[in-house]
Order: sequence, then structure tokens, then C-alpha cells
Amino acid sequence: MNVSDRGIGKKLTRIALMYTTVYSGILLWSDLSVLNTWFGFIPQTVMQLYVPTMTFASDLMTLALPYILLIFDTNIRKDITRKNRSPVATKVIASLTIATTQL
Repeated sequence: MNVSDRGIGKKLTRIALMYTTVYSGILLWSDLSVLNTWFGFIPQTVMQLYVPTMTFASDLMTLALPYILLIFDTNIRKDITRKNRSPVATKVIASLTIATTQL
């Protein structure tokens, strides 16, 4: 295993651990809700906010991967935050073909 493979392995490990943490947070939140239905230890006013906050949090969790990649992957960060982008010139050649018919 060469040095660059170890660097990539470290980056992937960090990304996987962060994503696992995000997913675990949502899972623990759901488990806490199930325990609350059995034991009723969370006040009712807090539980009224459960559905809207859980919906918002699960959407954030689903959309978290691009931001996690931005934080931990330096190649993606460099590509997005590059300040002096060179303009890309596109050469377009227009052609016109006129069909003529003889009568």
C-alpha cells in the first residue's frame, strides 16, 4: 500500500464516520420517540414539535453527503473554491446548406 492510498483511506474513513454519525443521530431520535410512547418521559409540548423537526432533520440528513464531502475532501473543495478560473473558449462553426431544386 503506497502513501497516496493511505491518504485516500483516511479521507474515506473520515467521510464514512461522519455520515454514520449523522445517520445514527436520526436513528437514536427515532428510538427515543418509540421509548417515549411506552414510558411518556418527554413533555407533550416537545412531542408536538416532533413531526416537523423530524421531517426537517431527516431531509438534512439525506442531503448531508455533499456537504460532508466538501468538508473532508480537499480535491472537491479546491475545485469548487478555485478563485482564478480560466475562461473556457468554445469555438463554434456555423454552416448553412441551401438545397436547390431545378425545375
